[in-house]
Amino acid sequence: MKRADWLTKVLLAVIGAGLWVLILKPVLWPGAVRAQESAPVAKVLRAEKFELVDSQGNPRAAFTLRPDGTSALWLWDKVGKTRAVLGVSSEGTPSLSLLDKDEKIRATLGFTPDSRPGLALLDEGGKTRADLRLFSLDGAPGLGLHDKDGEIRAILLVSPEGKPGLDLRDGEGEIRALLALLPDGTPVLGLRDKDGKVLWKAP
Repeated sequence: MKRADWLTKVLLAVIGAGLWVLILKPVLWPGAVRAQESAPVAKVLRAEKFELVDSQGNPRAAFTLRPDGTSALWLWDKVGKTRAVLGVSSEGTPSLSLLDKDEKIRATLGFTPDSRPGLALLDEGGKTRADLRLFSLDGAPGLGLHDKDGEIRAILLVSPEGKPGLDLRDGEGEIRALLALLPDGTPVLGLRDKDGKVLWKAP
């Protein structure tokens, strides 16, 4: 027998055996086939930390637990600096913090302890310079402006009854000037001294 013919017969025998295995596998090992066909698909992925990396392997985002047990989503820029943090405090209050290139918080969105939403803008020293929030539980929106020490000096708001007003405050937080509109549209202006005594008002 020629060597070429002998190799051909061996090859055909191997191929035939492989085909028989494929044909008989469902009959001889039905459990294995069913296990492959009915393998469950995981719908929940559980871990203590999830990390997202860029094409260079540098971490760009992470969803993890902080040391106090609260959860947070961290976002980093291309050089690894934290630029945003979304989290929930131990009291259950959600917040979003935006950081500058020096990783200083410059803006926050969150809730006061009594569940009033607000947005605060901070300077490089971490002092609040402006905040937009509800100044009362019944929904009086207002804008507060703060000095370099973080003390509120002016508030522009609309009362729950729909009256707009502007008050100016001294360094101790006392109202020294007030401008408002009454429900009937009548303007009101008042001035006070440092002890709260009315110096002048109209009407």
